[in-house]
Amino acid sequence: MNTAELERELNQALQDQKVLEAFEQFYADDVVMQENFGEPCRGKAANRQRTVEWAGTVSQVHSVRLIGVWRDGQVVTERFYWDPAKYPYPL
Repeated sequence: MNTAELERELNQALQDQKVLEAFEQFYADDVVMQENFGEPCRGKAANRQRTVEWAGTVSQVHSVRLIGVWRDGQVVTERFYWDPAKYPYPL
């Protein structure tokens, strides 16, 4: 598979809300992830923990949309819109 095909498969998995499965299949051991202007999180183990912690705060995901893709050779940067319902529910 080429990069574009892998990217499409990853995006479909994320939009199907298979976040942890996609993480294990597609993310490299030296992955770097960053939320907005926060500090980058480096390494698969650290990012897996962060992803698991985030997933534990979500009770339901209403929708996921891919809203931007930027490519530079083997590097792909994507922007998604996530609409999650978070725990605990507000009173």
